[in-house]
Parts: sequence; C-alpha cells; structure tokens
Amino acid sequence: MNVLLLPLDSRPCNCRWPEQMLSHAGHTCIKPAPEDMDYFRRPAEFEAQRRFLNENANRADCFVLSVDKLCYGSLLASRDDLTDLKTAFDRLNTVKEIKRKYPSLNIHAVSVIMRASVSALCGGDLSTYNNMSLYSLYSGIERYYCEKGNQKAQKHFAALAQRHKALMDEDTVKRYHYVRERNHALNMECVRMCADGTFSSLLLLQEDAAKYGFHTAEQSELKTLVRETGAKNAFLHNGADEGCCMAAMRAVNRDRIRLDIRYSYGLGGFTALYEDRPFNVNLADSLLYQSIRQDASTPVRLVIHAPVHNRQTEAAAQNECSEDINKTIALIRDGLTHGKKVYLLDVAYANGGSLRLISALKSEGLLSAIDGYSAWNTASNSLGSMLSSIVSDSAAGCSDHLFKWERIIDDALYEGMLRQRLTAAVSEKGDDPLNLKDPNYAQNLLTGELSALFECENWPLTLKSDNPRSCPYTVTASLPWNRLFEVDIRVGNA
Repeated sequence: MNVLLLPLDSRPCNCRWPEQMLSHAGHTCIKPAPEDMDYFRRPAEFEAQRRFLNENANRADCFVLSVDKLCYGSLLASRDDLTDLKTAFDRLNTVKEIKRKYPSLNIHAVSVIMRASVSALCGGDLSTYNNMSLYSLYSGIERYYCEKGNQKAQKHFAALAQRHKALMDEDTVKRYHYVRERNHALNMECVRMCADGTFSSLLLLQEDAAKYGFHTAEQSELKTLVRETGAKNAFLHNGADEGCCMAAMRAVNRDRIRLDIRYSYGLGGFTALYEDRPFNVNLADSLLYQSIRQDASTPVRLVIHAPVHNRQTEAAAQNECSEDINKTIALIRDGLTHGKKVYLLDVAYANGGSLRLISALKSEGLLSAIDGYSAWNTASNSLGSMLSSIVSDSAAGCSDHLFKWERIIDDALYEGMLRQRLTAAVSEKGDDPLNLKDPNYAQNLLTGELSALFECENWPLTLKSDNPRSCPYTVTASLPWNRLFEVDIRVGNA
C-alpha cells in the first residue's frame, strides 16, 4: 500500500518513525522532500505542502494527514498567531478539494488540541510557560466550581488565575486566547469533515494539560459535536507526537490483534504528568482506535511498568526500589516462559525510562529477548508509539529489533540520563539547551557521552565510528533540531 504522510513536523517521532513502521510492515511511505519540511521555529510553507498533496494524491492509497502541519506549518507554529482563522480554513479546504477529486481516498487525519501553555523555545520563555500553565489550571478550576455553585471556591481560584495572568504581558495573553479560539474552531470543522466522510478517521489529541484548564470546555464542545453529527470515527484522548504513527498503522492494519496486558503495579488508574485523565482511559481509547482487543490467552504480551503508588514523576528524579523492578521482570520472564512475544511499556516516569529496570534487564540478558520498548516522553506518547510498533510487527510477521534498540538508547539512556548531563554541560558553557547557539559542541558531547557509556557498560551496540567486529549493531546519534529535548538515534546491522 502507498501511504502519503504529511507529518506533524520534521522530528523523527513524527516523520521517520511512521515511515519506518510502514516499511517494516511492507508498505511504502510517500512524504515531503526534506527541503519542504519545517525546521524548529521555521514552519513549512503551505504552497509546498499543497503541491505535495496534489501531485501525489493519484498514486496514494490513503493519506495520513496532520491538520496542524497543513494549516499552520508545524506543531510549534500551531501555537503561534501567524496564521489567521480564514487562512487556516482555506488551507483545510485543500483536503476537501482532493477528496472531491478522489472520492474513494481514505484520509486519516490527526489534529492537536492546544496544550495548556505556550511553547518554551528558549530559557527566557520558562517564566511565561509556568504562569500560563497556572493561569489555565486555575481558570479551569474556577469554571468547575462555578458549575458546582460553590461561589467561595470559585472566587478563590479566580483570584489565583488573575494573579498569574497579571504576571504576563497583556499581548501574550491576548495572542494565547486568539490561538486557542482559532485552533478550536478548526478542530470543530475537522469533526464535521469526519462526520461527512471527508476524513475516514479523526484523531484529536490533547497535548500537555492538567485535569482542569481552558481545554476542558473545548473538549466538551468537541465531544458534543461528535455525538450530534454522528462522527463515529472521531477519537479524543491525550497525546500529540505519537499521532502520525498511530494513524499510519490504523490506515494499513488488517489484523485482528489481541494483547495480553499486564501491569507491574495497580490497574492503570494513575493520571500521568502532562495529562488530564487516568492512564487506563487513554489505554482503552488507544486500543479502540488501533482495533486492538485485550485477551490474556494471546501469544503477545504488553508489560506496563507502572509508577509505584500511582504517582508518576520525572525521569530525572528516579526513586524505584528493587521490589518494584522485580515485579516487572517477573511479568516479562513469565511471558517469555510461556512462549509469548513480550513488549515493555515503561511509564513509571515522564520524559524517560527507568534506568534501574534497563540495567536489571541488561544484566539478566532480557533486553535482547523482549520484542519492543517505549518510554520516551509523556505516557500517551509512549503508549501510542508502542501500540503502533506492535501493529507494525504483526503485519510484518516479525519484530523490528532495530527499532527496539533505538527506543532503548533514546528513551532510557538519552532521555533518562544523558540529556540531563548535556543540559548541565551546555548551560555551564553559557548556552541555552532549549535553543542552542553552538549545536556542534552539543553534538560532540552527545557522541562522547554515548560512546563512553557503551564502552564502560559493555553494551551490545556501538557508535558507527568505533564499529568493532564483535558488535552486531552500529549506532548513529544526532540532534535533529538545535535543542536538547529530542535526539535522533539510528541503529543498523553491522
């Protein structure tokens, strides 16, 4: 199948991973040329995207379409006010025109519900980022108590909201509300396009947000419109950067996949950091979107390494004990003993995997035995990419172990440990980890840290430049953007 991909942005999770999963599953990915893509703060030009869609529509069996990329130019640009509402709607009409020309074309759309706060594109943005997050949170709680008729609590949280609003520039707050209203209006139109058949499916993903905030009212209106219009193929849950992988695998999945899902702790009732609902709710919605059913008797097991006492923390502050690790290892061993393929989803922390778990799995020879791993960012980012990998492996009839090793190096080693080291090093040099002035220095640090780690820990992988004969895998590591938040890890056969 030829799948045309218009990704959310140029980062590997949105651009390369879907292509890798499609290729592994035996499909062809058609995506924009690198020169037509966005880069960090620079959005992609609409005319290049429109031309790409129109020129390739006749050879595509289906589309995987990021609405934010088409209408704004990238995820970061979707949080900016550079594009007005009329222009955004005009750009979205491009899809309607293509659908009229190719009525049998399946279009699987992904659109983001704006995060609670603004982008933090440099260290100087962090104060605004924090104040906007709290302004949204307290405004949402104020609305909740208003609906409950609790005037005392309502006034208290209204005062807190105004306190944080006053700490920000008035124009910044005005732009923030304009962008929220514009994006919400476009998402409402996307629901209508799902209802009228323009979109074969619509994945509405709520980016970083707490339980309360401005997004809660938007979600309520979207859900109401889904019910009223009968848009049965519209889905809404937490996430963002995993969306293109999920939509790509939904587009090509023809298997009846069943999963034996086991938690190391609890039943998934925790609410992860940066998310507004319990993890098991996101899991259920993601399984439904991917057409995956739970079945304890199936030969494929998903082990979920869950946060102890249902309290997720940042990976930079890891605090697990041996007993917590042993429960997960026991579930993995049990699955392998019963001849099952075992995938490991590590959501004990946000923004990185459990280093103690990885160390224990490595020492017991289990890293090579498992079939997949994910732990890279928010719980739903990790979940969505994990399920997508399982769908890809099912279609291929074998596991993509190269992708598994990429995820282990990226999600656990880089996100869970090396990123903190690099952040400290570039900050000490006077550089900004969120907007690097000297990316070459950071790149050299990354290469050196990873090489030293592989050497001292005796990993079964090595950097491409070293490439000893005894190593079965080679690794390249680079920074896709001029910041340290993400890394591009590529593993190949030696």
